[in-house]
Amino acid sequence: MENPVQTQSEIVRIGSEVWAKNPAGNQWVQQSIDGTRFAQLIEPMQAMMLARLASKTFSDLGSENVGGVQTHHIQVELDPNGAKLLLEGADPSLEQHIRSVEGTVDLWIGENDLIRQILPDITMHVTGLMVSQDRSVGGSIHTRFAAELRNFDEPISIEPPV
Repeated sequence: MENPVQTQSEIVRIGSEVWAKNPAGNQWVQQSIDGTRFAQLIEPMQAMMLARLASKTFSDLGSENVGGVQTHHIQVELDPNGAKLLLEGADPSLEQHIRSVEGTVDLWIGENDLIRQILPDITMHVTGLMVSQDRSVGGSIHTRFAAELRNFDEPISIEPPV
C-alpha cells in the first residue's frame, strides 16, 4: 500500500475562476473550474447538503464561540450510502468513480440558525477519477477544511491573489 500524500494549500474562488496556492513554491496559480476538479470534490455548500440529507447520526458537542458569536456545535456522521448517492446525484460523472464515502461534517450554528462555521472531514474511495485532461487517480481522497462564515447581509469585495 502506498503512503498517502498530504498537501496543504489555499484556494480562492471567484465565479468560475480559481486560484490555488502551490504548496511547493508558495505561488498562486490561476485555473478555471474544470482544471481544479480534484481540489473541489467537496465544497462548503456540498458539505452542508451532505450534513442535511445524508446524515447517519448527530452528536451535540455543546456551545462554542466562533468569531465572537455564541454557537451550538453539532457533528454529523455521514451515512456512507446516502453520501455516495448524493455526491453522484450532484455530479453524475462521479458515479463510476466513487467506491465509497465516509466521514463527518461539523457545524457551528449561531442565532437565527445561521451556520457560522463548517468543517467537513470526508474520505472518498475512488477509482479512475480524472483530475486533469491526462491524469486520473485511484485510492482515497481525504478532504478536510474549515470555513468560517461571517458578515451576513453585508457587501463583499474579493480580490484575486496575484
